[in-house]
Amino acid sequence: MIISPEISFISVMIMIVAIGILGFLVFFSNRKSATNKAFLFFSTMTIVWSLFNYLSYQFSSSNFILWTLRLVMFSAVWQVFSIFTLFYVAPQEKVIFPRLYKFCIVPLVIIVSILTLTPVIFRGIKKLAPAGQSSVMDIAPGIIFFGLLSIGLTVVGFFILIKKIINRKGAERTQLVFLLIGALIFFVFLILFNFILPAFFDNPRFTPLGAIFAFPFIALTSYAILKHGLFNVKVIATELLSFAIWIAVLAQFLMANTLNDRLLSGGVFVFVVIFGIFLIRSVKKEVSQREELEELTHELKHANEELKQIDKVKSEFISIVSHQLRTPLSITKGYVSMILENIYGEVSDKIKNVLQKVYVSNEGLIALVNNLLDLSRMEAGTIKYEFTNESFEKMVDEIVMELELEAKHRDLWLRWNKPKKPMPLIKADGIKLKQVIEILIENSLKYTPKGGVDVSLGKDGDALLFKVKDTGIGVDSKELGHLFNKFGRGSEGSKVNVTGVGLGLYAAKQIVLAHGGQIWVESEGIKKGSTFCVKLPLDSTQVKPTVT
Repeated sequence: MIISPEISFISVMIMIVAIGILGFLVFFSNRKSATNKAFLFFSTMTIVWSLFNYLSYQFSSSNFILWTLRLVMFSAVWQVFSIFTLFYVAPQEKVIFPRLYKFCIVPLVIIVSILTLTPVIFRGIKKLAPAGQSSVMDIAPGIIFFGLLSIGLTVVGFFILIKKIINRKGAERTQLVFLLIGALIFFVFLILFNFILPAFFDNPRFTPLGAIFAFPFIALTSYAILKHGLFNVKVIATELLSFAIWIAVLAQFLMANTLNDRLLSGGVFVFVVIFGIFLIRSVKKEVSQREELEELTHELKHANEELKQIDKVKSEFISIVSHQLRTPLSITKGYVSMILENIYGEVSDKIKNVLQKVYVSNEGLIALVNNLLDLSRMEAGTIKYEFTNESFEKMVDEIVMELELEAKHRDLWLRWNKPKKPMPLIKADGIKLKQVIEILIENSLKYTPKGGVDVSLGKDGDALLFKVKDTGIGVDSKELGHLFNKFGRGSEGSKVNVTGVGLGLYAAKQIVLAHGGQIWVESEGIKKGSTFCVKLPLDSTQVKPTVT
């Protein structure tokens, strides 16, 4: 097989350009990374070695061949050292080299590389061969230093790499495996074509193509970059595509036979290089924005998980505290009630007034504790509903009667506009629905400074429609959607009732939803009153017979 000088030259130049471009792309992707620096070092040494190796077979001058071969040996020492360094560093971004590396290995490499430029390695040329063939060198005993250092660094480097592969897991292990496979192929080709074929089969025609032997190493390293992010390069696919186009156009330029073809190919090469650079920059910007978005999404997800955990702890805390508060509050209520009823003897009107205030405040605290308990149960999903046939009209009757006294105490009317015809029964948990009715009417009374509250019930298609309309402070249109949220309160409501916490309407909403119903509020604005509406289905199949 005869390889023409043109094909040999083009092949070597393409591989040298490929190694250089990939080396710098990787380096500039993260200049601070120790692995990226080591890869650039290896790429540079491979380029230098490939150039001298190619040139050593292109001339017939004895002096030129002697010095180019010495430079081949010189660059080979540094190439082996660069591979050892890459194996030692990868895939770390930061590394501290040990004293053995700094004060033993590096000085040895420097000394042996200098020796390769002296007669200690090659004394001269025994037999000069024509261009394209291998000359016979007068090898000095000092070649053993070159051999020991090169073999030693290679063996130790592979040992370090294999040890890393055994100890690492996941993506890092896969990355290092690709490095190992690429390096093995590289050394097998190098030994086969640069030593075995020339020494045992007198076939040196492949020796000048040393740069091509590095291609598997580069290809597999590129695959590791693409698939596993060894050098943290997310845009490498675009860069490799641009690089492939550049190589193809460059090859066309180098193989052009006429001046016009060379000018045309050269112009196209300049154009595709400029276009490729702009394309790479554009993709880098797009990928950078996507990475920022992914990072933000990850942070939000993490924050959301933390909030859920905090919310869970908060619910557990509320449940525990509420249980601990119920007993003393109930005892306080009982004793105050007995004192007011003169069970412990006559009490003056002045003390009764004070105790009445204590009783009312205590009732408010009990209601708050009950709301907190309901909230924690709702969030934990432990509230159970017992659905039976219930009269919603009767429930409203009972609650209105209970709250009439409070309405009178506030100088407000409480009108119950009963339906003219009896309302059909509904599937409901009577205790829970009565709680909803009480919350809505009581809320309207609390937030109505003057006027009163009208309560009505009627049919709306295949559902019951319950309304509580007041002449109170009203709700801003911007706040209508927030009133039923946990701890949701209107701005005006916070001014009128400072003791409210915004749990009642939230609890009411959860109960109504569990009954397959709807709840909402209507208001024309601030100081124009509000209407709270509850719509419950008459069809029992729409009811959820489980928990909230």
